[in-house]
Amino acid sequence: MRYPGWTTRDFERSATYAYDDQRPEPAVQRVTMPTGIEGDARKGRALFLSRSKGPCVACHLVPGDDVWPAGSAGPDQSTIGDRRLPDQYLYQAVWDSRVYFPNTVMAAVGNGRHLQRRGDRAHRRLSPDAQGPVAPEKDRDRNPFTRAKPVGFGDNLDPTNNPAVVLAEDAEALWTARGPSGKACADCHEGGVARALRGVTPRYPKYVKGYARVMSVEDFSRFTRPRDDRPRDAQRVGR
Repeated sequence: MRYPGWTTRDFERSATYAYDDQRPEPAVQRVTMPTGIEGDARKGRALFLSRSKGPCVACHLVPGDDVWPAGSAGPDQSTIGDRRLPDQYLYQAVWDSRVYFPNTVMAAVGNGRHLQRRGDRAHRRLSPDAQGPVAPEKDRDRNPFTRAKPVGFGDNLDPTNNPAVVLAEDAEALWTARGPSGKACADCHEGGVARALRGVTPRYPKYVKGYARVMSVEDFSRFTRPRDDRPRDAQRVGR
C-alpha cells in the first residue's frame, strides 16, 4: 500500500546497523567476472532503479527524469563511461567494493546475495550514454546538491531534517500511557524504550507475511493493537 514494488524477501539475515546485532560482517570476497556475458543497457538500468534490488539511486546520481529519488552519498555515475574502467574492476566493485575500498559504506551487493540470478550477477553497463557532457537538469529538486531549501523547518526528502524528531521525548511518555483497554506498551515490552526498541529502525519497513505487504513500524503497531485500541479505519481493515 505504502511501498509498491518493494521486495517481499526477508533481509533479517543480513547484518544491520542495530546496536545489539553481534553478527560479523560477511568476509571480503574477491570474484572473477564470468566469461561469455554481454552488457545490456536496458536491463542494467532496470537493475539500477529497481527497489527490490537496491536501489542504486538511493546513493548514486544518474541522468533521467525517471530517476527519483536520487541520492548523493556515493559518487555521481552520470559520466562513468568516460573513465574507461575495465569490466573486471566494475564487476568486483559492484560485487564487493571492499576489495578496493576497505572502509566503504557501499553494500557488498553480490557478496550479500542481493543479486541472486545469473542474469543479475552479470556485468551490465548502466547506459551506453553514461559519458559527458551531462544534459542540463530539468528538475533541480531531483539532485540533492541543487535541491531548493525548504520553506521553514523540515524537508520530507531529508530524513535527518525531520521536525518530528523534536517530539521524540514526548513520544516516550506514551510508552507507559494506558489505552482504552488499560494496557500500555511497557506491559508487553520489558526494559524500557531503549532496550525494547533497540534495533527496530534498521529492520523496518519490512515485509510482514501475516499481512502480505511491506509495513512500517507505524502500520504494524496500528494493526496489531487490541481491537478496542485501534482507530476505526484499522478496525475495518482488521476485519
